[in-house]
Amino acid sequence: KIELNGVDVDLTGVSALDYSNTSITFVAPAVSTVAAATSPTLLLESDSGGMVGSEGNSAISWQYTNDTVIESVDPHVASPGDRIILRGQNLLLGATSLSRVWVGGVPALEILSAGDSQVTLTLGPSLESSPIVIVAANGGRFIESDTNFTLDKTQAVDECTVLSVTPPAGQSGSEVVISGTDFNSTSVTRVWLAGREATVRTSNETSITVVAPAPLVITNRPDSVQVQIGSTGNAAVCGRNASWQFYSSSAITSSSPLTGREGTAVTVRSPQLFASLARRGVVPIRVGLAGNVQGLSGFTPANLTLAWSSVPVLVQQVQFLAASASSAAVGSVEITFNDTSVLRGAHWTYLAGNITSISPRNGSNGALVTIRGTNLIGGGQLKTVMLAGAVGDFVFSNETVIQVRVLANAPTPSGQMGPIVITSTTGAILRSRPSQQWQLTYLGNASVQPGQGQAGTRITLTGQFNDPSLLRNVTVGGIAARIIAPQSTSLITAVLQD
Repeated sequence: KIELNGVDVDLTGVSALDYSNTSITFVAPAVSTVAAATSPTLLLESDSGGMVGSEGNSAISWQYTNDTVIESVDPHVASPGDRIILRGQNLLLGATSLSRVWVGGVPALEILSAGDSQVTLTLGPSLESSPIVIVAANGGRFIESDTNFTLDKTQAVDECTVLSVTPPAGQSGSEVVISGTDFNSTSVTRVWLAGREATVRTSNETSITVVAPAPLVITNRPDSVQVQIGSTGNAAVCGRNASWQFYSSSAITSSSPLTGREGTAVTVRSPQLFASLARRGVVPIRVGLAGNVQGLSGFTPANLTLAWSSVPVLVQQVQFLAASASSAAVGSVEITFNDTSVLRGAHWTYLAGNITSISPRNGSNGALVTIRGTNLIGGGQLKTVMLAGAVGDFVFSNETVIQVRVLANAPTPSGQMGPIVITSTTGAILRSRPSQQWQLTYLGNASVQPGQGQAGTRITLTGQFNDPSLLRNVTVGGIAARIIAPQSTSLITAVLQD
């Protein structure tokens, strides 16, 4: 049960989509007279008997406005493209502006001016005789006239035909292509997308390119596209069956994190818009971060995860791994849908990681390696460091210096070379450049001749030494041996010490 100002709300039209633990959407009930709000303004009761109200909370108040009355329409018979004037009382329905006026069953081409006592508009492309419907710009309030408005059926309309609108949705500033037939390129004068006049960029007989305007309100549903050919009052208007939808600039409610690089796990949330699009089969296929676009081939965990609400099943967010980028960049988060529409939201920053030095450039198990650079971790905490396939055990790390100790043992191939790969807990990946390869070295399969001796005995070591110049000490049977000459990668001579 819901009571608003003491009047029961009809819950038959309230579905599972209209309420949650944090919000409820419902239609205000009809009242016979306008009265001040009773206390409490809002009273909620659950099927378990729990009850909560707004009593004592002065910040929560709601009041019915005076009835809206459409007193006159001038002229009462007109043609599509004509200008008409509505006069009456409280025509703004308590709001500050109007989002739409329907005349003849379709939205007016343009609301030229709107006030409580007078509304001036341009008629759209309809031949129907139907009531006039006025919708306020906030709260979803509307009023319908008691009598029908009649359009002049002698005026020819739909002399042109709109076949497609690409993309079918977008934001202010989006370029939109309207394809059709019989567009007189010299006579296309005005184009409206979802009730707002767009800027015509180019036009010919079969195509019109426009720039989407700023929307008056966001409805999360498609609305009409209308093309006017010729001057107002003597115009052909087409596009009644076509539609376009405005996406809000704030439709992306969150994007986390807002910085990262290749491999960073990114979550983009837009519960309301994603849910409304999913009901029509519109789903994301590509994402872009600061201009770096990547495809989403299907919905597999490797590149995209859809998070679902419980009842009903609807898309709430998308999760994906950031693609690689050639350089640092700052730009918007972009979601491209399978209907070609694009949603842009919060800014995202690509962090350009850079390894400036690696010391030493090769080593074996236990070697201490120091990596220097900028944005080495790229957000989050250090997760792994791999050196030519060998694991690095963390000694010290921050965004400019990382020290690791090599943990590697045979049978890793002796002399193996490869990149240094750094990953963070956000999934961000940084790889050393091809010129910064690291080499894993071993004293592999070494043999000693002679097999016995004393202080001063010269011994010969034969094996796999990769880079003998890096050898610092040799022990034989626990006795130190002084290196005389690292002669090659397979032969070293040393002398046993006292």
